[in-house]
Amino acid sequence: MKLILSRKGFDSSAGGVPSPIFPDGRMVSLPIPDKKSVVTYGEIQYEGGSIGPLVEELTGGRILSKYRAHIDPDIARDSLPRQRGWRPIFGQTGQAQGHLRKSDVGVGDLFLFFGLFRCVERRNGIYRWAANSQPCHVMCCGGGSKSARFCRSAQQSSLDTPGRSTIRTSIAARTAIMLSI
Repeated sequence: MKLILSRKGFDSSAGGVPSPIFPDGRMVSLPIPDKKSVVTYGEIQYEGGSIGPLVEELTGGRILSKYRAHIDPDIARDSLPRQRGWRPIFGQTGQAQGHLRKSDVGVGDLFLFFGLFRCVERRNGIYRWAANSQPCHVMCCGGGSKSARFCRSAQQSSLDTPGRSTIRTSIAARTAIMLSI
């Protein structure tokens, strides 16, 4: 079995900012911009509302609700209106698909998604980056306050030692990393 680490969502190059961790620990991975997509940020729902205004606030207006978004993986049933029989999907194209094919990735292999996140706060009805928060890579979101505690503790822990920082940087620099287990 192979274990594939696959970065998803906004980061410093795609989107230009991290995805948010809300004060209660909830997280949403913001899909990267994609001019070829048929879906806009304004159409994508999270917790009963559009993510469009959130994207506009966190990007300082560089990415607008009307801009198009690349939803991959598409795993959240309530994020868009769905056809009967819809199923979650993950797909690769181009260079990423070729890399997986050459590495013989297939049935029985496991994909783990991770992304760049940062804590946010709401001031005067607008989301902004929380004071003293730093971006952190998150692989799993246990939900609730665990996620927020993870983000804060990652900033203050040994993750920032030179050796581990180098590992974290090299992981972030690649779209997918494969390990045979």
